[in-house]
Amino acid sequence: MVQCQSVDRTFAALADPTRRAVLERLGGGPATISELADPFDISLTGMKKHVRVLEDVGLVSSEKVGRTPTAQTDDHMLRAEALAAGTVRVGDDFFSGPGA
Repeated sequence: MVQCQSVDRTFAALADPTRRAVLERLGGGPATISELADPFDISLTGMKKHVRVLEDVGLVSSEKVGRTPTAQTDDHMLRAEALAAGTVRVGDDFFSGPGA
């Protein structure tokens, strides 16, 4: 049951299109909170909240480098959640999709 709760929380975090877009952007590499917020025309505080939700379920991590907060994906956790949910198979490239 604990694994189901984890998957439920992950899907709840991914229900928001902004957070899905953030994950897609971070699939290309780390980004600052400012870089993540720019395409959405939202405040840095708003983007930090989105990143926090993704952090809480283990999909991304963030750190502060100097005065600049930066986020990155946790590829291992993303893959584990996708496998648990049955959305990818072992051997699939996570960001390229099946058979890539």
